[in-house]
Amino acid sequence: MPRRTHGGMLRPLGLVVALLVLFGLPLSVPAKADRGSEAPLIGPARGDALHVMSYNLRFASDRTPNSWPQRRPAMAELLRHEQPTVLGTQEGLYPQLKDIAADLPGYYDWIGEGRGGGSRDEFTAVFYDTRRLEPLAFDHFWLSDTPTVVGSNTWGNSVTRMVTWVRFADHRTGVELVVVNTHFDDQSDYARRRSAELLRDRINGFAPGLPVILTGDFNTAAAARTRTASW
Repeated sequence: MPRRTHGGMLRPLGLVVALLVLFGLPLSVPAKADRGSEAPLIGPARGDALHVMSYNLRFASDRTPNSWPQRRPAMAELLRHEQPTVLGTQEGLYPQLKDIAADLPGYYDWIGEGRGGGSRDEFTAVFYDTRRLEPLAFDHFWLSDTPTVVGSNTWGNSVTRMVTWVRFADHRTGVELVVVNTHFDDQSDYARRRSAELLRDRINGFAPGLPVILTGDFNTAAAARTRTASW
């Protein structure tokens, strides 16, 4: 069920405002590349555009100099400036995600499940602006040969990986769209390729004909070439 909570040092390259968009939705883009540090990079979406962020939060370690209490104020300031329509997060732990929900304006909500089931372990949570988007359906699956088995891991990777997806109604445009958020393995190329194939097949199954926004930490350089079948 949805996890609903209202309310330093950032990991290098943690903010990913570039995203993969299938079927072409209007997206906000920076007007200038040289804005001041106090100004948002993109800011709240204008018109029918969407502002989508993907962010690997780095799990809530208590070790300095990158402890979560040290990083949280910078994250809160960033989100207050940007106010994305959708925010896909990776590595967040349940208390950490509750902190983010508290730091966002009260009209944000979020959906997610820990990769160990319930609130256990890291999430691939999806935050969204409730003034604009209404969730119509959502689910989670695990990147393995048994994707409906919570916590399953069958491709030789040492860390369990998963996907969270949400089908939204956009009240501004009247369009339905699907947001998919994931975190691929960081060590096994085989697991990453199998994950991409499963993700492709699943999206084709639960989102036929709908616009799809895919966010995530894919643990692959943007220029890397893969042998994965085309989408």
